[in-house]
Formats: sequence, structure tokens, C-alpha cells
Amino acid sequence: MTPAQGPTGAVPRWASALLRAHRALEFVHAQRVAATMEVLRVGVSAASRAPLTDAIFARQRTYAPGGQRFLDALHDWEVAALEHPAWPRAGRVLVGGAGGGRELAALSARGYEVAAFEPSGLADDLARAAAAAPTPCEALRGDYADLVRALTAGDGPLRPFGAPARFDAVVLGWASLSHVLDAADRRALLGALRRAHPAAPVLLSVHRHHGGPAAPAGVRAVRRVARALGWPGASLPEPVAFTPFTGFIYRFTEAELGALAAEAGYAATVRMTPYAHALLVPTGAPPMTIG
Repeated sequence: MTPAQGPTGAVPRWASALLRAHRALEFVHAQRVAATMEVLRVGVSAASRAPLTDAIFARQRTYAPGGQRFLDALHDWEVAALEHPAWPRAGRVLVGGAGGGRELAALSARGYEVAAFEPSGLADDLARAAAAAPTPCEALRGDYADLVRALTAGDGPLRPFGAPARFDAVVLGWASLSHVLDAADRRALLGALRRAHPAAPVLLSVHRHHGGPAAPAGVRAVRRVARALGWPGASLPEPVAFTPFTGFIYRFTEAELGALAAEAGYAATVRMTPYAHALLVPTGAPPMTIG
């Protein structure tokens, strides 16, 4: 076989062989990574998913005051939402899934009073950001289930953020809604916010579901084993994913975001770029309490 010819002569056989070996190793590595993430996705029990996600975020100091994510302040799409006619120019803002306080600090710098909460260990950093804010701000530790409990039953760790507390706007912190994996829980959250704060717009962002090719062979093999052995996540819907930096997430389509908002009584402006987000504006009467 004649070696390939280039502008300056033949390509050495050893170089071609090394490139082929490198591509093969890359393929094996990609399969290993995908299979490992799938083992975590389907092997972790439902009760352990949120604690694992919280532990992943608590270790990422980039979200804490002084970290790069914190210093990013508001992104362009967040600024655009705050400039929307429906967004109040002053008042109190509730921020959920607030991490180490990026949104809290940026909103306070714009003159808003902020009440924020975070389920992970970053809640300690959030409290420090609240204490250093130029406007009156509060910070508590809790998750979205705790918020629904506070809004509907008036108790739990986020009770101070339930009735009679009033908010002029709500921010569901960067991609935090994606950590609410169950559709019924997402509906309960937006429904509770709509009833408790019937005039407040809601800004949220999520991880996007891109669709794409079939799962890699390694992932398909893990799923077959999981179904055969009855692993706890074997029946998780495909949009639920696990990554080493975000933990468990639900990935949304544009249609899903719009339908979720409409069911809760909001008109949604949905944008899937540069980051999937939506501004929800209350419309009509709040949804009735179910159950």
C-alpha cells in the first residue's frame, strides 16, 4: 500500500497509526464517561438524588461570593427580563435556588429588596451575600418543596417567605427549575406562586432538551442491566439526565415550558437561546387549589 502523499511527501505510517489509536481511545473514553453517568442516573435512589445534587453544588466555589460565576452578575437575558414592561422597577423579589447569591447581589445593587433561599451548603455563602447587600435582604436554607409548603400550609423552614409575605417579582435561580424532576412538583410550585403572588412576574431558566442521536452503546447496555435488575432509576424518563457538575436535571423543550406556564395561569415569553429561559406574566385569574 502506497503511503498517502501530501504537499511535502508521504505521511509516516507511524503517524497514521498513532492517530487511529488516538481516535479509538477517544471513542472508548467517551463510552466510559457516558456509561458512568448513566450508572449514576439509574442507580441512585429517588431519596438520594437531591442530596447528591446539593453536594455537587456545595463543592463548586465558583458560585460563592468571589467565584467567577458569582462575579458574572446578571446575564444579558436576565437584564432583558428586568427591563420588560411587566417587571417592577422596585420592590421585593423572591429568589429560589439562589446558590451563593449571584442574583441576590445583582438585584440588591439595582435597589431591590431580596428574599432568597438555597438547598445546598451554598446557603451559608448566600447568607453572607445577604448580610453584605446594600438593601435589606434575607437568606434561608430550603428547597422548592419547602417553598410550596410555606405558601400552602404556612410552615416549614421557609415559613417566613410564606403568607403574609408579599413579593413583587419572583426569580427561579439559574436553571434551578430543572432540578425539580417530577412534573407534578413543577406544577405545584408554579401554581402555588401564582396563587400567593397573583400579580408577580416570574423569571426562570432551565436546561434545554436538544434531542439528538440515539444513546451511546455503553448507555444502552447500562439501561438493559438496570431494567433487568430493577435499579431505582430504570424507569426515569429520558429528559432526566445526570452530569458531574449539575447533578440530576430535567431538560425541557420549548413546548413544555409554554404548557407549564399556561397551566399555572401565566403568559410565557420563552427563549431557548442563548440559554433556555422564560418570563412568565400573570394572566386572568389564579388557578384554583387542587386537593
